[in-house]
Amino acid sequence: MLHRRILTALEATSAGREEDVAEALCHHAIKAQDWSKVDRYGHLAARKAFARSAFRDATEYFKAAMDAVDKQPESTAREQRAIDLRIEARLSFVSFGSIEEWFSLGQDSEARSRKIGDEKRRLASIAIRAAALNFYGTPYEAIAVAEEAVTLANQMNNSPWLCFVEYGLGQSYFLAGRFRDAQRHLAKATALLASAPNNVPPGTTGSSLLVLCRMMSAIVHAWLGEFDEAEHCSEEASILAETNDRPYDMIAADYGRGVVQLMRGDFEEAESALDQALRVSRESEARLFQPLIMSALGSLYSQQGYAVRATEILLRAKDEADKLGHETSKVAVSAYLGAAYGQLGEVQHALSLLHACQASARQKGYAGIEALAASAEANILASQGGHMLEEAMDCLQRTIEFTAKLGALPFLGTAKGLLSRLLAASGRTDEAREELVQAITLFDQSKMTVHLERAKAELSNFSDI
Repeated sequence: MLHRRILTALEATSAGREEDVAEALCHHAIKAQDWSKVDRYGHLAARKAFARSAFRDATEYFKAAMDAVDKQPESTAREQRAIDLRIEARLSFVSFGSIEEWFSLGQDSEARSRKIGDEKRRLASIAIRAAALNFYGTPYEAIAVAEEAVTLANQMNNSPWLCFVEYGLGQSYFLAGRFRDAQRHLAKATALLASAPNNVPPGTTGSSLLVLCRMMSAIVHAWLGEFDEAEHCSEEASILAETNDRPYDMIAADYGRGVVQLMRGDFEEAESALDQALRVSRESEARLFQPLIMSALGSLYSQQGYAVRATEILLRAKDEADKLGHETSKVAVSAYLGAAYGQLGEVQHALSLLHACQASARQKGYAGIEALAASAEANILASQGGHMLEEAMDCLQRTIEFTAKLGALPFLGTAKGLLSRLLAASGRTDEAREELVQAITLFDQSKMTVHLERAKAELSNFSDI
């Protein structure tokens, strides 16, 4: 009775400004077991917390509101409310990195939608589940569900959810190494958002979703070696994120910029962007990106020759991925760790890790990660010298074939450059020159200036042979 009286008094004194004291109203409503008011004030407090990027608080208040709805008498209206809360709550769970709960929200709301025969809400639920699978499942699973969502959205002519699921499908194709397909679906999502920026799913904004589209497009272009386009998309993402002034958007934009510059070979710019992304993600508790950012930093440190530093941050990335249930990062971090251990001289451990990573990536459909691990293996074998020379060249040939099939020009060029050095070391000068010329062509085509100048310097040495 005490809490009910306090709740009544608070409502009387805060009429018209309930948001200011939503947390207190929710607390006393819970104690009074007034579930309709817990729903109302918990939802209000959750939105308030999300707006200030307090994602931990937002998830807790959404949980309170969802639990309160389930304590009310069963009805179609109750189920609709339960589904709508889950659809909106997803963004708080996404941002906080509660990946399993994010996936469960989609599963639960889909089951409820089927039960009441609500196709619009079922579409939203499938879209949420598909998005979660990009982190929680495998590319094979994510693509299957995302394609179902795109088909359903088109059938229903539901453009708000169509732009969302087109983005998600593009992300799924990227993870599968189907970069041109990824590009195509990300372009569709971007076009939908550009034509109707306010026509987006509940709980998000067109400008925030566009940041994600441009960030992903930048990374896809980078993998394809299209760095002018990658930098253009990255710059657009950064401008939008700065305008939006939301930590999650800024993290996404900086992460995308860091990855693009890392792949291009501008380590200073990459480190600046990735450090900024990691700092903001820690300050705002936006944990979803943390394993990805730390993995990219680990790769950067390895390429700079700081193997100990790389190993330390990659082990932290692995630990964070395990805590979050971030399945994509769990697979990817092994490729980077293998490279770092190889630099530390732990060759057998490194190769064992990379072989396991390639097998796992192949089984689950992470073609890009498989290419990363294959490239790392080739580098380690090449570093061992004469007794491993033939094995290293065989590995490089496989890597070249695989990256060519994917269209991953930066990795293809790097592999050809390394193969050229091994061929030269074994006295096969003409073959070495041919591979190096091909690498130079790829670096020039991709405008990978650092790699291009290094390769040209190597080519000039052939005139002395």
